[in-house]
Amino acid sequence: TYVVGIYGMQGGTTSPPGYRFVDKYVRGLAKAEATSIFTGSSSMVMYHDRRKIETHVRRTDGDYWRILDFQFLEGGPFTEAENRNANFVAVITDDMRERLYGPNTSALGKSFVLDGQRFRVVGVVPAVPITRRAGFSEIWAPIRTAKGEYQKSMIGNFNAIVLARSSADFEDLRNEFQQRLTQF
Repeated sequence: TYVVGIYGMQGGTTSPPGYRFVDKYVRGLAKAEATSIFTGSSSMVMYHDRRKIETHVRRTDGDYWRILDFQFLEGGPFTEAENRNANFVAVITDDMRERLYGPNTSALGKSFVLDGQRFRVVGVVPAVPITRRAGFSEIWAPIRTAKGEYQKSMIGNFNAIVLARSSADFEDLRNEFQQRLTQF
């Protein structure tokens, strides 16, 4: 689900879904092995060692790393427990590692400040092509470290991906999701 439309007597709006929408209507589908909620990739500016760095940031949960196929060059993904606890940890790309810390330098355990929050690097992955809609970013951080009250919104900047137990479950997943939408 990339777009949600809400319409009424006074008008309507379309937007990417909000956290509350994907949490209520996508999470917990019976035939899903795992479900991940994540934000769109947002452009941000950060400063590191007095240098301006333009980057893309995505907030995710722990299941994101289980569902998508990332190769880790250093460390590993953050966990769902780290997301739940709002730990300030991050996974970055090898390109971001070089921009932050220089060539041929390990990033594990090092930190950077983004939007006034200090994150510790727990993993490094190869750069992800922008065409990988659910996977693209340069920095990934736990959803629970996001500022604001994102949990209450039905529309916003969130999406979900579902891992089916098998391809035979695709139709049941679609049907259950459609049934849930009748309650929207």
